Amino acid sequence: MQIFHKLFFFLFSTCLIIYSSLSIAIMASPISASLDIEKKRSHVITVINGSKTKTVPVNIRTASWSLSDTGKEIQTQTKDLMVFPRQMILKPGQQRSVRVATRYKKKQRVEQSYRVIVEELPINLKKSGQQSGVNILLAYITAFYVLPTEPKSSLQFLNLTKKNNGLAFTFSNQGNAHTHLREMKLTISQGGQSMVFTKDDELKDIKGENILAKHQRHFFWQWPANVAKQFNLKKPLKVNIELECEYCSSTILNFQSVVP
Repeated sequence: MQIFHKLFFFLFSTCLIIYSSLSIAIMASPISASLDIEKKRSHVITVINGSKTKTVPVNIRTASWSLSDTGKEIQTQTKDLMVFPRQMILKPGQQRSVRVATRYKKKQRVEQSYRVIVEELPINLKKSGQQSGVNILLAYITAFYVLPTEPKSSLQFLNLTKKNNGLAFTFSNQGNAHTHLREMKLTISQGGQSMVFTKDDELKDIKGENILAKHQRHFFWQWPANVAKQFNLKKPLKVNIELECEYCSSTILNFQSVVP
């Protein structure tokens, strides 16, 4: 069930970069995977050409990645992962298996985060192998984690303040494995009255966000206009955040704080 939840979440976090208005051809599955090298040495990703008419040249590369405290992704070239094959040509509707393995011989103390990037090459195959310019260039990016020994997330809720008609706060993950802010519910209370927010558009750029091992993330939640109508914002507010957590000692976490 935990693996299913992770794969479901990454349907929203997978980054798909499209450089033209034409239909998407290449896809990859699964869009997120974790490798326990004590149980197996490699993982298989399936690359699919979703086009019914176009033959697609494909290149596969890898990068390590991290997130800044504001959520900006930082990618770095890496040789930690081995991929076979790295290049292929897919006929319309064809799919191929790609094996991804780590060069580690034993588990690391902290989870290692990677991207497996499946790219359509800008080559016109009708030109006898000569590159004639970019027709379509897109990339399908998956998440790939190499698990540590006894993976565990340790999530803390920090620095809650009122700011610019909203709340600024920080989540810190001092564990050795990543987690997501899944199934999040934010409740504001004051004087016996409360408002609950659970929808994706209500918790935009917060709900479902990834917090990597040994990382922290700063968030700002601008409350809807009806919050100011419901509560006296000059007085303290009680804030409660409930969410699901991967690799945490407790599946459901509950954070409470009072903001002056």
